[in-house]
Amino acid sequence: MSVAAATTDAAPMKKRPSGAGAYGRVRLTEHLQLRRRLGGSASPSLSLPPPLLLAPMERLGDAHFRGAIQHAITHIRGPDEMCTEFMRVPEKSSNFESAALALARSYDALELAKRDDDDRATDAATGTPLAFQIMGGDAEKLAHVARLLASPKKLAAAARIDEAEASPPPPRIDLNCGCPANLVTGKGAGSSLLRTPDVLHDIVRAMVNAATESANEDYVSDEAWAACAASFAPRVSTSEGIFDDAAIAEAVRSLPPPPRVPVSVKMRSGFDDTSLFVDNLLAAQEAGASFVTIHPRTKREGYKPEADWSLIAKARDVLHIPVVGNGDVTSLEDARRLLAETGADGIMIGRGAAIDPFVFQRVRSGLCGSDDIQTDAEEAEMLVQMLRWHVDSIARAQKNPDARKAQIARIDRMKLLGKFLLHDNANFRDNLLRQPSSEQPSADAFEQALVALLRSEWRSHRRTRQRRARVNTFSGDRGRGKA
Repeated sequence: MSVAAATTDAAPMKKRPSGAGAYGRVRLTEHLQLRRRLGGSASPSLSLPPPLLLAPMERLGDAHFRGAIQHAITHIRGPDEMCTEFMRVPEKSSNFESAALALARSYDALELAKRDDDDRATDAATGTPLAFQIMGGDAEKLAHVARLLASPKKLAAAARIDEAEASPPPPRIDLNCGCPANLVTGKGAGSSLLRTPDVLHDIVRAMVNAATESANEDYVSDEAWAACAASFAPRVSTSEGIFDDAAIAEAVRSLPPPPRVPVSVKMRSGFDDTSLFVDNLLAAQEAGASFVTIHPRTKREGYKPEADWSLIAKARDVLHIPVVGNGDVTSLEDARRLLAETGADGIMIGRGAAIDPFVFQRVRSGLCGSDDIQTDAEEAEMLVQMLRWHVDSIARAQKNPDARKAQIARIDRMKLLGKFLLHDNANFRDNLLRQPSSEQPSADAFEQALVALLRSEWRSHRRTRQRRARVNTFSGDRGRGKA
């Protein structure tokens, strides 16, 4: 049976009471589990390409950037999942219950869903899944937020709204154990959790228990789980006939049903050094994390040295849960090397997606033997649409009554995007980046100049040749939230 036939014959999935439709296709956690189980198989027909994830990145990877990737570059396939920038759990708030409720309500499962003619979101299953990352150091309070996120019923009751107004739950809740900012680590959050594996274990365990308890009434049935087998092959393949559909279906049926809302952990390799790396890995696994993402640099290293991929391989050897590799992947060549050197079950890309928004398509097409790639000119036009969507999104969200300050904010955001897209371009650097935003005539004029440069200077082949120098440069930046 071909992949196309499997798609046609696939049994429809049962609708969830929350309306999320999350089981209409196999989720990231199942994809990772199956790749983990079959990745070492001797049969080529049972080798699955890795899922590709967009890393959480504060400011750079916010809703405006995610929306531009999703809605402006519409006819190519981007990441299999995106993730919010980290959200701080308000542990010091004088009214924690209210603040935690506001945080949980800030999540919108329909953010990346397809829009109708009136710009209204449709079912969450029509868009790229959006994970929710939280950060903090208090197990009880992190668990409280996880409990609200995992159940629209509980969220609606706490907010005193109709359940239909509550967002469906995220496909997973991620714990940030990687942020190196002193402002964060000084409060016992982010990468500071890596100093105390026992504390990390307790936090993950509390979050897993809360999410599981909260979603028990809506747990996926065995029948719905079995039906996932029919829809799995089209989800992971872009080339017809690569995989043995019957074997994949049987492998999916053999997997244990996953939590409705899994908890994952994104972590660095340590705080000052890697001496507790294995302890932290085992703490996350034993506490019930569905998978871990490894950014193999310590807090002390920041972003300067090249990522030590050997630590991803070590995590893969130590753990039985899936391992996602993150760090210094900006091209198909990088992705292939990461997989060969580490055996990672998935790949997470952060700054590489800002340098080249087409990187997910390049990696996926290359790994699946497809040549579905655009010309430089076609890519440049899509980048122009992405830029304009992004800037328009910023303008719609602005509430600053000072028109000039609003203009400067838009220019600052375009500079941020240009720093990545045109980092190696002297024209951008000398004529647009260095001139203070307050001295630019207008945001529209800056946008026109940036659009002209994208159309004339975008060259995808240069991004491959110069990728390492660019990543190292950004690794030395002192900005926040890079991945």
